[in-house]
Amino acid sequence: MRQFFPVLEQSIYLNTAYVGPLSRPLLEYRKTLEQDYFEKADLFKIEAYDQLQNNTQTVADFLGASISQTYLVSNFTTGIRYFLQQLPPTSKVLLLKEDYPSLVDAFSENVFDIDYVAIDAHVEANVQERLGQKNYDVLALSMVQYTSGLLFDMEALRAIKKAHPELLIIVDATQWMGTVAFSFRNAPIDLVVGSGYKWLLAGFNSGFACVSSLFFEKTKTDYNYFWDKIYAGHFNFLGTASIAFAVNQLQQWGFSELLKQKDQLALYLKDQLQKRDVLLPLIKERTHHSSIFNIRRNQNDFDALQAHGVRCSLRGNGIRVSVHYYNTKEEVDRFLELL
Repeated sequence: MRQFFPVLEQSIYLNTAYVGPLSRPLLEYRKTLEQDYFEKADLFKIEAYDQLQNNTQTVADFLGASISQTYLVSNFTTGIRYFLQQLPPTSKVLLLKEDYPSLVDAFSENVFDIDYVAIDAHVEANVQERLGQKNYDVLALSMVQYTSGLLFDMEALRAIKKAHPELLIIVDATQWMGTVAFSFRNAPIDLVVGSGYKWLLAGFNSGFACVSSLFFEKTKTDYNYFWDKIYAGHFNFLGTASIAFAVNQLQQWGFSELLKQKDQLALYLKDQLQKRDVLLPLIKERTHHSSIFNIRRNQNDFDALQAHGVRCSLRGNGIRVSVHYYNTKEEVDRFLELL
């Protein structure tokens, strides 16, 4: 699959956590859509509405959800707001301190009663303890923290749901979806929203949302209610088609095998970074981690890596690198040599 991403020929691309590159097949597909619009005008819009159901079904199948639970949105930031607007204003909400700003802002701009839990090596236990101290209506978090790469433990989330079945669990999946095999119908999650331009390699203006029956019940809404809100006026024809194309492409490339390769490479990178003692302390203490790593280096090191063709990002007090399906051990070794 590397041949479909020209940027990989020009750099050591360790920046999927910032932007996933556009594949050549997706680029060509998007060109055909624009050409159809150019040639058909009004007919293009009519056909796009007809195709929306098929695209939604494709994404729903990939996410292990039913089509009656799934929506295609432009991105996480706007997508989550469609749903939070319907939560009762008296809702008691538990968030993680210093979580993704778009997630925190979406809640704090409302009048909810919000508390925060610190993110540390024992974040799951901290959340469970806090939930035992107060009757919350909502727990919201990013499954993968964008700065550190900390991965919230799914089994802990299952335990939380079992102990608090009426609690609405809302998840930001932007840094997570595309890195795991996921089934919404089997997950302890009531609302999952994410952008597709990172790990799903779906390009900008592509995203998804899946909603549980409990969320519909608690907000006194239904599938059609949000359908009318999300697709009011006209929707993003290019984005909805792109995310369906992208998840189909991942399946064609052998998604389960790609995940294995990515996981093995992430474990190798974590081990090597740990030996060099550059990982954040909270990550050292954890067994499971994502494909994102924040290393304790400064601006000068970042500039030097960039000069040597390593694509990465400054985040927090360090340099964030991330590995995906298309990365290789040789690239990681070269990065480590430069480091």
